[in-house]
Amino acid sequence: MFISKFITIMKKLLFILTALLMASSAMAMRTVVFTPSIDKDESTGGNVSNGSYTLSKHGVTIYVSSGYITNDYYRFNAGSSITLSLDIDWETLYEGEYGMFYGRLQQAEFVCVSSGTYGPGYIDTMGSIPGGNYYTSGSVGIFDAYGSNAREDYYLTASAEVRCTEISVTVYADEITPVYNYSEVLNVPGGNIQFSSSGNYPWITVDAGGRSYAQSGNQGVASSTSELTANINLSQSYTLSFDFKAWGEGTSTAWDKCVFSIDGVEKFRYGARDNDWETYMVDIPAGYHTLSWSYIKDSSVNPEGDYFAIDNVALKIPLDRALNVSGGNIHFTSGGTYPWYAVSEGSRIYARSGNQGIASSSSEMKATVNVSQYSLLSFEFKAWGEGTSTAWDKCAFYIDGVQQFGYGARDNSWETYKVDLPAGSHTLTWTYTKDSSVNPEGDYFAVDNVSITAKPVIRGDVDFDGSVTIADVTALIDLLLNGNTASVSLTATDCDRDGKVTIGDVTALIDYLLSGHW
Repeated sequence: MFISKFITIMKKLLFILTALLMASSAMAMRTVVFTPSIDKDESTGGNVSNGSYTLSKHGVTIYVSSGYITNDYYRFNAGSSITLSLDIDWETLYEGEYGMFYGRLQQAEFVCVSSGTYGPGYIDTMGSIPGGNYYTSGSVGIFDAYGSNAREDYYLTASAEVRCTEISVTVYADEITPVYNYSEVLNVPGGNIQFSSSGNYPWITVDAGGRSYAQSGNQGVASSTSELTANINLSQSYTLSFDFKAWGEGTSTAWDKCVFSIDGVEKFRYGARDNDWETYMVDIPAGYHTLSWSYIKDSSVNPEGDYFAIDNVALKIPLDRALNVSGGNIHFTSGGTYPWYAVSEGSRIYARSGNQGIASSSSEMKATVNVSQYSLLSFEFKAWGEGTSTAWDKCAFYIDGVQQFGYGARDNSWETYKVDLPAGSHTLTWTYTKDSSVNPEGDYFAVDNVSITAKPVIRGDVDFDGSVTIADVTALIDLLLNGNTASVSLTATDCDRDGKVTIGDVTALIDYLLSGHW
């Protein structure tokens, strides 16, 4: 009797010691408490005999070889073998908290609360533990970085008949270490770039503002760095595009820096921006490249916001490849909040404005060209804006800041525009500008097959239409009176070949039209 009491006391002390040890390591463990939720079988008057009793949706199951459940209690017959199975769906349990995670189960506690004639009950594999408490210790099932289940079975025996009015299971696990599914969050639909982040402050994933994105993990931590990387291997050149928010510290000088680099070469560095999403695009040549997004904090002020965030990372067909005709080498650029982008549609690849459906916005694309002689600029376009007589949502094309055309809604079919370019450097600009009201169907400006072709100079072909007519006289007089050189060939205007353009050239041109010879 004395020995039996001594053993019972020692087990009580062991139970208390285990609890104290668990409390002391609370900072290193997650505690998950499961409470029973057993569906009573109404067809049997609320009694369920023997079998598996599921305590929660997270995968905690009790199997009892002899016993049953009533509306009032859970009965385990004397000598009944009890299996407590933990097959925990960690991904569901922590849904919304982490994308992925890993850790290790440490201990599980099964508690039966009993009273009256049959209490306190005994559920025992190490002797009698009053109150029906049972711990298992040691490192057990691992739940991995993909949130899969960790299965562990604990085998108990009821040393006497037990009727539990309540049952609970407490699971103790290592502190969950997040492993975020960056690729799922950051790639555009169909994208397959693989991202990684490690170190003391890995990037995290965030669901906010109607989007899922990744954000640096060192918010509020002075003298720290949080880095996200991706390795890509390109068979040909592409345009890298991503949305970002730079909410660091400093404007003219970036104290807490949001840095993006390619192959260790810094592409941009920002401190505090306007805390709104914007798009960055950069061309990347064929080959193997390492992309890096870093948030680097100094030792002093930690401002509001205090992070670097990115989203919608994509490798796109470059504008140059989409817009140039075969053999063309015009370089196109587009930035800002709504940049132009390449579209593959059937056998055609073209560029389209990026502000479709966004009121009070503008999307702009540019190219700077140098032509050595009078040339013809040609491109195909679709103007599907808003308005006919008045262009509310306007598709406009400019040469050196001078508008050449401005359309609203056309017939939504490809058409060709041609215009002469005098020798020299010129800036070509295509814009789609939207007003604040209706966003019509279509709602974009599209361009394709841009080319510049040198034109032969014909003496007297002042308007450069390929022939010498009375219209060239008008163009030459207009040039002399107004200095209008927008669409005339200065090389063709020196009709009398004296090395300058004067009224004498008008006389020479008229003489040619009347006589047929110079």
